[in-house]
Amino acid sequence: MVRIKGAQYPRFGSMCGGLIIFRHPDLVTHVFSVCTPYTEPRKDYYSMEDLVKGPLPQFGYQLHLAGPEVEAALQSEEQIKQFLSGMYGGKGPNGELAFDPVKGFLIENLPKLGKGRLFSDKVSSAEEKGACL
Repeated sequence: MVRIKGAQYPRFGSMCGGLIIFRHPDLVTHVFSVCTPYTEPRKDYYSMEDLVKGPLPQFGYQLHLAGPEVEAALQSEEQIKQFLSGMYGGKGPNGELAFDPVKGFLIENLPKLGKGRLFSDKVSSAEEKGACL
């Protein structure tokens, strides 16, 4: 976070980033936060594993995406496209989804997923020029 003395900014925070914006009221004029449960600052530390096993099972996907299984399953360009399509709304013929907030990425559904309506095969000009994003 860049600090300019005396300046305040609108802030957007998602998940753990949302926790950060709640901790700096001196820098924030507005808060727009997604998927961030508000908790007051605490002295005790709770690991993500403890939170998922306890009050926040819906954050199980964070553990799954941080582990080795998803990376191992996404090795080809086609698998990566299927993953992205699923993240952008692609479903299987029987309504299979790519994602469950408790379980994480549903690797077994990968081959079943169609193209999401928000996902395009169009190549951007940056990709055409060989840029890597």
